[in-house]
Amino acid sequence: MAKEASECSFEIQKLVQEISSEMGLEQMIKFKTLNVTNAKKVVEIKMSNIITKALTDKEVFVLVYEDAFDLVGDDVKYMWLRVALNAVSYDSEKEKINIESDNVKNLIEMYRKYGKTVIDNVELANLTIVQIQEQEKARKAEEKANKKSKKKKF
Repeated sequence: MAKEASECSFEIQKLVQEISSEMGLEQMIKFKTLNVTNAKKVVEIKMSNIITKALTDKEVFVLVYEDAFDLVGDDVKYMWLRVALNAVSYDSEKEKINIESDNVKNLIEMYRKYGKTVIDNVELANLTIVQIQEQEKARKAEEKANKKSKKKKF
């Protein structure tokens, strides 16, 4: 199944706005938060290209796997978004948005600020995605078995 994007819940949009404000990014960067399906990450940051920027007037997209967010508490949601948004910065001299691609550097910086909680939450993100994928496989296997049993009856 392909990735699909839709509007994110108000709660998550508000949380992204709150975190970007805490980080001092809200004044310089326009964020658009979207819910994605079938994701491999709980949160992904993408820079808009020239076409999406012209169509939406947004510069950075925050792609959230809301199915995973539904399974955790508010503190974990905050940490997942905070870790992802930590990769975003603004260079006022060059008037340019930067997205750090070095995940290790980002995690080390977050570890210094939040301690072991960051590592626990990153691990929980991976486990949550695996859990969702396993549930989806089980659901598909059950549907397939049901279809086979219906065919045998006829």
